[in-house]
Amino acid sequence: MHLSGITSVTIPEGVTSIGNYVFSGCDLTSIELPESLRSLGEGVFSYCYDLKSISIPAGVTRIESGAFNGYDGIIRVVSGSFAETYVKDYGLNYKAICQTHSWSQTYTKDKAATCMEEGVESIHCTKCGEIKRGSARSIAKTSHKYGAWIIMKAATASSTGIQKSTCTICGHNGKCPDTSFSILYFLQYYSLS
Repeated sequence: MHLSGITSVTIPEGVTSIGNYVFSGCDLTSIELPESLRSLGEGVFSYCYDLKSISIPAGVTRIESGAFNGYDGIIRVVSGSFAETYVKDYGLNYKAICQTHSWSQTYTKDKAATCMEEGVESIHCTKCGEIKRGSARSIAKTSHKYGAWIIMKAATASSTGIQKSTCTICGHNGKCPDTSFSILYFLQYYSLS
């Protein structure tokens, strides 16, 4: 069975088993498994290349052989669970999370904001680092980070010049008035004694 074109699936609570090869070779990018789940069939998530992460509920006590063949994403498992033993035995890429999370009272920066794009912050478990579902929020873009200013048109006694600088992050060109000559001229010839 190949679920072509389906990228996101939420399996409802009450489902206890997912059969052989149900999602094999699928186009999934996200999947939510219910806490009621107890078994995963043979090859169920094999060759799901676009699925970068999957969380296996603590109650899963049976995973058939080859359930994750060709899968190179991260498998999140509860510490001490059957799923943790399985992923260790098969040498799969996994992250162990705790059974009962202790959520931080403060947000952690997951991705820094730049002048080109917003950042992201979320609440993490203080024991295992897991991100609290639904806690992610955006961080506003930052201002440009300009390098050294270069004089494009020198200021004179009668006119303001122009300075230019380039953002070290995105390459944006910024310009501002160069009044240095005008100020020097004023200070030299009109200084108060």
